[in-house]
Amino acid sequence: LVSLKYLNLSGTRIRHLPKGLQELKKLIHLDLGYTRKLSSIAGISNLHNLMVLNLVRSGFSWDRGIVEELETLKHLEILNVVFESHPPLELFISSHRLTTCTRSLIFCDLESDGIAIPVIMDKFRHFRIVDCTISEIKMGSICNKSKTVSPLHNPREPCFLSLSTMYISNCRCLRELTLLMFASSLKYLYVGDSDQLEDIINKEKACEGGESGIVPFAKLVSLHLQSVPELKNIYWNPLRFPCLKVFTVNKCPNLKKLPLDSQSGMHGENGLVLTYGEESWIEGVEWEDEATKTRFLSSSRLLRVTGII
Repeated sequence: LVSLKYLNLSGTRIRHLPKGLQELKKLIHLDLGYTRKLSSIAGISNLHNLMVLNLVRSGFSWDRGIVEELETLKHLEILNVVFESHPPLELFISSHRLTTCTRSLIFCDLESDGIAIPVIMDKFRHFRIVDCTISEIKMGSICNKSKTVSPLHNPREPCFLSLSTMYISNCRCLRELTLLMFASSLKYLYVGDSDQLEDIINKEKACEGGESGIVPFAKLVSLHLQSVPELKNIYWNPLRFPCLKVFTVNKCPNLKKLPLDSQSGMHGENGLVLTYGEESWIEGVEWEDEATKTRFLSSSRLLRVTGII
């Protein structure tokens, strides 16, 4: 066993890391996902060669000691985590070492007035926010000296270069998602059951300090908006959306203007199709011009079964 490189303990009922685990000097991949009974990962720093660590839905509590122990894993490249309360999240996102190797980040049942996500998260691919009460999600920069994250307004270049999937469901108090303007690699965006969201990208916040020149959603493939009753705006001008194939709108009665023109989205056999949930909504859309209206009405579809990305 001392030569073991991959160990999957996901879904088990372990309460502590197994005795002898620290002897696995060649272990590079450890999956502790859904180990809800796990009360501690003390000793994990002995796995000096660990490269991949999944902690999604592990039961242990985060504290400064855990953060410091994980920071000693010099070869760690991929980390997947979930947070359900704000203090542990603050400890985590103020760690330059851990945020730079985070691939998947999930917020669940989290309450916060505002969260700043460090822009240095260059391996950050998947972001899920479920059943949370969060007023604002901002970009941030880490101060290594004070171990804090400060808001960062309007960077001049794209951030979160690996972020490809954003899933938001039942997020109360959130009014905009302007940080997505800077997620240049975003492919899949789902926003559902968020009753106070008004803007995907807010023009005033996006243009603070002058326009950045960044064109959002250049790689977006799928956009799904479900039960967002106060949503009025995705973006204030038509966008090219060169990769967009799927655009679904359901139960968003105040979304009258879409950021589309006749050239938006993919064309041809696999071209962009607008799918909608209510006839009354599609009849009330304010199109950019007649060419845009003709193009999308001719291929649009009434949603029969609600789906998500």
